[in-house]
Amino acid sequence: MWRPWLLLAVALPCASFMAEERAQIPWLGENLVPNPGFENVLADGHTPGEWTAELIDGKTGAHTPVPAETDAAVYLEGRRSLRLAVPGTNTCLAISSAPIPVEGGAGYLYSVGLRGASIWPDVYWLDTNKTVLGHINPISCPPMPAWELRDVLVTAPANARLARLGFRLANTPDPDKGGDVPAPLWADAAQFRKYIPPPTPDWAKAETARLVEGATDMSGIIALFPGYGAWPASGGEGSCVVADSQAERGMVLQARTNAQSKLMVFGGASGSLPLGLYRVRARVKIPATREHGPVGRLNIGSTTLGSRVDLPFVPTAETAGKYTVVEGDFVVWDGGSLGWSLYTQGKEPWSIDSIKIFPLHELTDRELLAIYPGSVGAISADLKPATGDNGLKCLAVMGLGYDRYRIADVVHAFGGNSTVKVVWAKNDQRGMTFVGLPEDPGALFQYSIIYLCNINLRGLGLKYKQAIREYVRRGGALVVMGGQQGYERGGWRGSLIEEALPVESAPAGRGGLIRAPRGLSLKINGKMPWLEGISTASSPLTHYLHAVTVKPTGTVLVQAGDKPFLVTGAYGQGRVVCLLGVPWGAPKPTETPFWGWDDWVDLLREVCWWALKNPTG
Repeated sequence: MWRPWLLLAVALPCASFMAEERAQIPWLGENLVPNPGFENVLADGHTPGEWTAELIDGKTGAHTPVPAETDAAVYLEGRRSLRLAVPGTNTCLAISSAPIPVEGGAGYLYSVGLRGASIWPDVYWLDTNKTVLGHINPISCPPMPAWELRDVLVTAPANARLARLGFRLANTPDPDKGGDVPAPLWADAAQFRKYIPPPTPDWAKAETARLVEGATDMSGIIALFPGYGAWPASGGEGSCVVADSQAERGMVLQARTNAQSKLMVFGGASGSLPLGLYRVRARVKIPATREHGPVGRLNIGSTTLGSRVDLPFVPTAETAGKYTVVEGDFVVWDGGSLGWSLYTQGKEPWSIDSIKIFPLHELTDRELLAIYPGSVGAISADLKPATGDNGLKCLAVMGLGYDRYRIADVVHAFGGNSTVKVVWAKNDQRGMTFVGLPEDPGALFQYSIIYLCNINLRGLGLKYKQAIREYVRRGGALVVMGGQQGYERGGWRGSLIEEALPVESAPAGRGGLIRAPRGLSLKINGKMPWLEGISTASSPLTHYLHAVTVKPTGTVLVQAGDKPFLVTGAYGQGRVVCLLGVPWGAPKPTETPFWGWDDWVDLLREVCWWALKNPTG
């Protein structure tokens, strides 16, 4: 049974969104919502087709049909949005879609863009006669001053054949002045798409190899054994550890008798996960019970995306007293780390053996945009990268090892009124975050050149990736440097930013980094006359190098042995420099590492001038 999960994305109010081909998702069907963007209106110019509205009197309960309204001035994507505003007090405005055909027992992704008042969007289930079988409020939306995308995975009842999406809004009571405070709401980009869950891989069903105690990472699995190792130390008062010969590790976490609603255990995993579709698989044993409803539940959450999935453990006659597997799926699309909480909700001493979390489908940025169109907003067509006529403004997003690349020396070598704004990449239990990054991605266009040094793109939101790609396309200069978080090791492959690069990252971390213990000598290809003054007489070396595929648009300016070391290329009206050498290793006294090479700063300055379209380049 597929259970709800929640996803949050922030979008920018903007003038337009560049229309581009969207990827196909193998486990997600087409949008079933009629008029999902509220673009189609009736002859009156504002009433959306396929959506109906009615006012509900708070005192009498009377329902009065009224026209629904759209607003051309506020939108998430496209030209219009649905606008909800409640006239007067003690009144509720309810708006619902036309009936949507569904399959009983199937899973569906419901998502919608919202801005304004607090709301609980509805899903109504109907039979073939359009009789309401029941409804759910699967999404909780607090007040939203800016556009946000909210979504949930729901399961249609077995006897459901139709569904309606709906919004109900009432004005907010004013406790100080009395009466109500008007609370408008806008909605856009509604989706209701069939979810076809991929099968669980055989390697995820098998016992997990003991690589470390307590938690194991094998083939992408995060494996947790709440009753084994150190996990009980972080548990709550609602649980205890008991021996069980049927358990994978011989010990299980058991809910205490008559514990009622209490925490059993909680934990988390540090580091950013690869973006993608994930499954959680819990192995539990529930005794025979007369209780109604679940005896416990497992909640998986993300530090950046909120609650991901909530799995209830419901007793049945078929599974009483023996281990059974409960599964649920969720999407990670914006980095961050996972946390989990296990609760008991009843009187029975049920047990949990293991919790396994594993990827089903790694997502590219394009696939994420196909799932949540409009989630990155758009960049105003008026924005252009700074020219640097009055002095270069540089933005340096810096991770570990930035100092060896000597970016500060390069900016100093530009001369004039050149300045640099530093954004620090910080890696902690939430994954990679960026200290000092402009709140508005459009602010990136105030810079003449952007440096990305050893950063994990999984921690950089889609709106920033889109802004950087668009920055280059409109004429900006971008310089990319690697490291333990760069290229194949930091979610660059398949990203929006990689589309602008002249290279393609290796498919995975293993094999993506070349290690040369004896060092690889650098060689200037000599194709650019402005590099003629760069000398390699001191035989500069690199001992580590990212493995990439050079695109047809790329030019290898510097080689390390027979491998590309520095590659340049154009994207749209802009230019990109990719440095693939990594400043690691302890060179011998007789060796010259590339970052200690006399001409290193001069080389990097010259290729930056080229990226900036300096007349001498």
